[in-house]
Amino acid sequence: MTSISPHQGPIRVGVVGLRASGGWAAAAHVPALAGLDGYELRALSASSAESARVAAEKYAVALSLGSAEELARSEEVDLVVVTVRVPEHLELIRPALEVGKTVFSEWPLGADLGQAKEMADLAHRRGLLTAVGLQARSAPPLRYLQDLVAEGSNSPSPLPSSSLRTAEVRASHDSHVAVHLCRRTGVFRDPPTVMFIHSYT
Repeated sequence: MTSISPHQGPIRVGVVGLRASGGWAAAAHVPALAGLDGYELRALSASSAESARVAAEKYAVALSLGSAEELARSEEVDLVVVTVRVPEHLELIRPALEVGKTVFSEWPLGADLGQAKEMADLAHRRGLLTAVGLQARSAPPLRYLQDLVAEGSNSPSPLPSSSLRTAEVRASHDSHVAVHLCRRTGVFRDPPTVMFIHSYT
């Protein structure tokens, strides 16, 4: 692994959007970082300095910062992880890229193609490492299906009906979430597309 840390030691991670009340950062990023060698959850920012302080206390994070900009400027942070809703991505990611930080953003990168392109272009011009998270593509059932398709499997397995049932189960949950996002943000207009892009891209 190529280190992005300018000092000897683990890559120091700052999470934007880690809340004491839970959420995706608490459920996924905190345990993942705890289980990875070479990474340290060093800082966080939340919607206010007080909520950041409470979250830092709950998750035993050394630095609680009042804003994403402050987190991005911190010399104690090598990697900025953005785990908030999509409409806020541009305003939270741009400051990190402008100061030369490596960024991991949850999918999708921007509220529209223009925002995504703006952030990608800024990262490219500055020569920065970036990543966008799509965790569903690594799920074992989806990897298995991908392998079967890649092999051109002709086995008489119940692959089509299993795939359809899995998609239907996921759609019943994900469509509800996506419809909510569509109504609140106007970002997503086709809930099934959200589900399939998140799983297969």
